[in-house]
Amino acid sequence: MKRRLSSITHMLVMAVAAATLLSGTWAFAQTKATVYVPFAFTANHQTMAAGHYKLELLSNRFLVFSDKGTGEHRAAILVNPDSAPYIETRGRLKFIVDGSRYYLVDVQFAGSSLHSTTVIQPSLARELKAQNTAASTVEIAMK
Repeated sequence: MKRRLSSITHMLVMAVAAATLLSGTWAFAQTKATVYVPFAFTANHQTMAAGHYKLELLSNRFLVFSDKGTGEHRAAILVNPDSAPYIETRGRLKFIVDGSRYYLVDVQFAGSSLHSTTVIQPSLARELKAQNTAASTVEIAMK
């Protein structure tokens, strides 16, 4: 009986390790920061109110926004990882500004060479391309 439990435990550990390796998160360190965003914004079709947020990069593909005060999750957004050849000295969020609308496009964490670009909404990409003007950007520092 002990041997059977040991082999089942071993199989479960191996399955979890394999799933972790296949998902690409084995060597991925979680990254966290806090930020105050003074305006409402959109990220991956999700509208976020102005406020204090805690950000946590759960994997190289998912970024979670939580209310800093209550800890309640506000949004989970899909991001594309990109690695820079240098370590960021300061964390920041980068937004494209279109009139009075703000779209989150890039997240960079201090102490990391990994930054994440949000998946741009196809309608926004078409709209910005049709305008054929240089979009303005705004950056907000993270702590």
